Amino acid sequence: MSSVEIFYVKNQKVTQPLIREIDFEKQDSHRYSYQMCPVWNHKANRTFIAFSPIDYSFTVDVKNKNVIYHDDTFLNNDRRENMFLTMDDLTSPHPIIQVTVPSYFFWCKEPNVWLEYKDHPLTAAYNNFISIGGWFNLSNHPKDSSVGMKVLDETKPVVVKKNNPVYKLCFHPIDLCSEIELIEVDSIPSEIQDLVDLNQQKKSKRDKSFFTEILFPSR
Repeated sequence: MSSVEIFYVKNQKVTQPLIREIDFEKQDSHRYSYQMCPVWNHKANRTFIAFSPIDYSFTVDVKNKNVIYHDDTFLNNDRRENMFLTMDDLTSPHPIIQVTVPSYFFWCKEPNVWLEYKDHPLTAAYNNFISIGGWFNLSNHPKDSSVGMKVLDETKPVVVKKNNPVYKLCFHPIDLCSEIELIEVDSIPSEIQDLVDLNQQKKSKRDKSFFTEILFPSR
């Protein structure tokens, strides 16, 4: 069976390791019937979970169009770099906040590998948000990861504890039976950074080819 190598750099020193979903499930001492299903196993072995490296909590003050931080955290100290929002996001029925914790920078050498962001169901149960999903062609577009949070109840805080699951990542090569091998490295190669800069230029110029040829090319 072939394998596809996915390279990544942790964007924060405190970022937790990514864990395969199948290994995360094994941490539960109980064995569930679905864990014997080959369909579930095939997907879970190619899905990775990102965990929060820190505790943090905030409430969206819709009336005053503001975000209230409840503790002095890494997120609070560097909120300009670690939280992104617009006024429209704050006044939506369910406010939208983009947080870059945890964050990784991904790239690969194989052609036509897509990266998919998926929500983790536990965030709705325990953290008062749902992660917003999406996907794009990673081979063409090396990129940082982040999490878009859709706040479920704006009258209550979003509370995230260290080691809470935040979102899932799935990698889709041409051959979906390929094994996925994550390889952590210390720095981004110069040729990958050059590609990032070129893509950013096209994106900033609103070049249509950025979407049709880079983000979402036909296979």
